[in-house]
This record gives sequence, C-alpha cells and structure tokens, in this order.
Amino acid sequence: MALSYFGTDQSQVQRYLSGKSLKESQMGLVMNGVLKIPMQFFILLVGVMVFIFYQFEPSPINFNPKAIAAVKKSEVAEAFHLLELKNKATQKEIRTKLLNKTLSVSFQEEITQLSTIEKAQRQEAKNLIKSVNPSLETNDKDYVFISFILGHLPTGLIGLLLAVIFSAAMSSTASELNALAATTTIDLYQRNVVEKSPAHYVTVSKGFTLLWGIIAILFASIGNLFENLIQLVNIIGSVFYGTILGIFLIAIFIKHVKGKAVFWAAIISEEIKWQLESMEGSSSPDYIIACVGGGSNAAGAFYHYLDDKNVKLIAVEASGMGIDSGKSAATSILGNTGVIHGSKTLLMQTKDGQITEPYSISAGLDYPGIGPMHANLYKTKRAEFISITDSQAMKAGIELSRLEGIIPAIETAHAFAVLENKKFKKEDIVVINLSGRGDKDLEIYTKYLEA
Repeated sequence: MALSYFGTDQSQVQRYLSGKSLKESQMGLVMNGVLKIPMQFFILLVGVMVFIFYQFEPSPINFNPKAIAAVKKSEVAEAFHLLELKNKATQKEIRTKLLNKTLSVSFQEEITQLSTIEKAQRQEAKNLIKSVNPSLETNDKDYVFISFILGHLPTGLIGLLLAVIFSAAMSSTASELNALAATTTIDLYQRNVVEKSPAHYVTVSKGFTLLWGIIAILFASIGNLFENLIQLVNIIGSVFYGTILGIFLIAIFIKHVKGKAVFWAAIISEEIKWQLESMEGSSSPDYIIACVGGGSNAAGAFYHYLDDKNVKLIAVEASGMGIDSGKSAATSILGNTGVIHGSKTLLMQTKDGQITEPYSISAGLDYPGIGPMHANLYKTKRAEFISITDSQAMKAGIELSRLEGIIPAIETAHAFAVLENKKFKKEDIVVINLSGRGDKDLEIYTKYLEA
C-alpha cells in the first residue's frame, strides 16, 4: 500500500516530475524510499504498540470523552458507572490470564469467552450513550490514539506531539489541494481551453483549489458516518492504487504504449470488477473466456485473476477448418517449443524449425504461435485451451448480433462459441472478453450468410 501511494499520489508524483534535473528527481524518489516508507511503517507500528499497550493497561469503556462526560451528567450515570466497574474487572481478568498464559486449549477458550463478554460490555455502554443523546458519537476508534496521548504522555510532550500532528495535517492538506488543482488545470482545463494567458491559468488554478477544498470539507462532513476514517481512506484508495500504479509504471518504463490504450484498459479492468461486485456481490467470476492468437487481449482479461484459482481461465484458439485439416491455428495442439519474434513459446513449425503456415477465417487469430504467458498457462494447466472452428465462430458471431445487436470481431466470436461447446452451471458467472468490433469483418459475415 505504501509503495502504491508513493507511486500514484499526485502530491508525490509532482515532486519527481517538477525536479530541476533528473538527479533531483532521482534523489526525491530515493528519499521517499529511504525515509518516508520506513516512516510510514513506524507510524503503523505505533498503532500496533498502542493496541498492545491496552492489552495490559486499563482502557476506558469508551474512548470518546465527550460521550462519557454527557452520560455521567445524565440519569443513567449510576448504571454507566456500574458497567465501567464490570468492564475494568473483565479487563483485569484478561490481563491476569495473558500474563500467566498456558498453551492449553482451555486457555484459548477462556480468553475468547472473556473477550466476548468485554465486547458486549462496550456495546452496552454505546447503547447507554445513545439513550442519553442519539446524536453523540459512539464509534470511538478514531479517539483511541488521542486518548492514549492525553492520558499517558507527559504534559509538555502532549502539546509538542499535537502541534506536530496539526502541522503535518495542514502541510499534507495543502499539498494535496495544490496537486489536485494543478492536475485539474493542466490535464483537463488547459487541454480544452487553449490560448489563454499564464495569469488566466493561475486564476483558474486558484478556483480549482477552492473547489477541491469544498469537496474535501463535504467529504469530511460525512466521514464520521463510516466505521473508521483511516480504514475508509484505505478502502477507497485500494480500489484505485493498483490500477493507477500500473499506469504510472507503464508511462515511465514502456514508452511505445500510448496513454489512451492504458487508460481504457484500466477502466475496463476496473469496470469488470465493479459490475460483478454490484450485480453478483463478488468481484471474481467463475470463468473468464478470451480468444488467443498472440493473446494480448486474453492477457489483459486474465491478468487480475491469475493467482485466484477459483476463477477458471479459458483460452480459445482457432482450429480453422479442423485440427487435422492442415488449415488450422490451434497452436496448443499443433505446436511445440520454439522461438518467434525473440520469444520462446509454443509455435507451429516443421521438424527443422521452419514456421508452418497457420489458417483461420479470422485475421486476428491467423498466427503460428501464442504469447509466452499463454504458453506457460497451457503448460501449467492454469488455463483450459479450447479450439473453435470457422463455422462455430461464425454462428456464434451471428447469434450475438441478433440477440444483443453487437457485431463482434470474428476472433471475438470464437470466444462466444464456447458457450455452445462447453457445459456451464446455471449459477456460473461467466465473463467473455469482447475484444474487437466486427465492422471490419462485415464482408466476411455477408459472404458467409450468402453461401
């Protein structure tokens, strides 16, 4: 997560890109790696240590001091006081057992039972707080660290630490707002509103800074509705960090890949997950099907699920007129290990290594080899390879056109043909990568229908 943050966050990226020289940018990256990432680890470690501290020291039944003060002034003050005493007794019993722990099964059961009782007491305290004033905040997770600082650190150190926290927060906020405003101005506004003076863009940038500040305030206003602010930010960030980190790395290291291609690939990848999550309640399908010639579209479809063995991958090759017809491009069946375009992979070739002419009605699958990634998937049996003939693909393409109004490329039609040639369960979630449009193949479709 930390590496993703330093590779994708605009406030970080701008420090690399705005360096006066390549050396300065490299030094900024090195400083992040040497200092900031260990610092991030240290900050998280502090949280872990605070958790351990409260395993052996008494903790309040609720960490929100405002809520506690309100309850102690209400009619349920006595009941709340008794609940506090019970909770302290439960915590003490847990500490005693932890300090004198044994490796017996009964010890684990006793700790689990006491922890359940302690959680129930904390929930009862929340219910009492709500009974006094429903608007009071009972979710106290964001108050734990502040409570620790105020209750257990020396007075002078408390003020210094709070000053550091507020200074860091203000600095970070200013940096983020500036990064957002600069990105919005350059990447969106300036691309569409050209030939303006530098002063105009500076004014616009100030306006975007104000806009993003208002959005941040609105977000903060509803942030307390969630379980935990840090957890909320991490959950939202985790949705985008992986994809954006991939875009950032491609932009830096692979110059021949254009920005639009990477952008749309990222959008489609995220869209698959989001749609599955919203429609099926899971971001992982049962099957992913994609056609394979060289295999670039299939590589993109399979990539996020390679390590998820519950997702079955199906690679669809073109068997042309039939496997044994002499007119086929089913590399996994007809090929063996060879080298093409500088890559060792499965290749259709003669005994002396000369490439055999492949055949498919689809130009996109009329290729004598498959990508090395797919050769590995075949060898390790991670993916199932299925061969589809010309006629099966054409029928599937025409059926999709009639049912959905989508004319697929003929190579993509091979993937859809699997639906008629493999048995699926009614409840199976199947994703098919519709990798190309069929307007370029209309002439072939027309001749097939006229035949």
